[in-house]
Amino acid sequence: MSSRIILLLLPSLLLVQGDGESNAPAGTPAIVFDSIGGSGGGLVVNATDGWEFSVEKTLAITSLGVWDYKLDGFATEIPVGIWNAEGKLLVSQTVPKGKAAAEIDGFRYVDIAPIVLQPGSGYVIGAAYTPQTKENIGGGNSNGKFFSDGAIRWVRRRRVIRKEGLSFPEPQSGRGSIEAMPGGFGPNFTIAEPTNPRIYYRTHKVDDGRRYVMVKLPENHNGSHRVTVRSRGVRD
Repeated sequence: MSSRIILLLLPSLLLVQGDGESNAPAGTPAIVFDSIGGSGGGLVVNATDGWEFSVEKTLAITSLGVWDYKLDGFATEIPVGIWNAEGKLLVSQTVPKGKAAAEIDGFRYVDIAPIVLQPGSGYVIGAAYTPQTKENIGGGNSNGKFFSDGAIRWVRRRRVIRKEGLSFPEPQSGRGSIEAMPGGFGPNFTIAEPTNPRIYYRTHKVDDGRRYVMVKLPENHNGSHRVTVRSRGVRD
């Protein structure tokens, strides 16, 4: 099924001048870390890293961003894009080097002309890294926990390596692949209006701790949720 993309002019989503470094982006982050189980970085090859997701309702995307691991700004500019499931680039933007982009919950964002994503098809977000970027990508082990907006469903991590510039991230496979690991949270985006309650995800060890899956829980879970895992993927 082909995805549709609609350009919107939203007067209410005007940027507000900040107090020094940047304008504050409009909207609410799609992903927010609760705790970071681990991260990886220091890539020695070019790579576009990110994550696949779906939406449960029509969502207006208002900015694209990248995780600033140490909150010390970026060594290089970092292109970010969103593709549909067929690999068509729907929107892209470049996050500038340094601290010029506005920071929210550890991610630095730049605004875009708002676009709308429709339910019924998957999407992929990715950020292009180089050996000079020197930024980490959030994810990790059994301590990793994060929230997504209530209308966004994280599916799996994606990556393509040894391609220069912003490229469509591909699914990975195999026991040791990054698809089996949570996250892929270098890139992120904001949406115009949040959907509550949020979805809470945590990692869960399988195969005697040799790999992980993401477990999806209600935001107000009490910690006693029982999980049965039969294969790699996201579990309720």
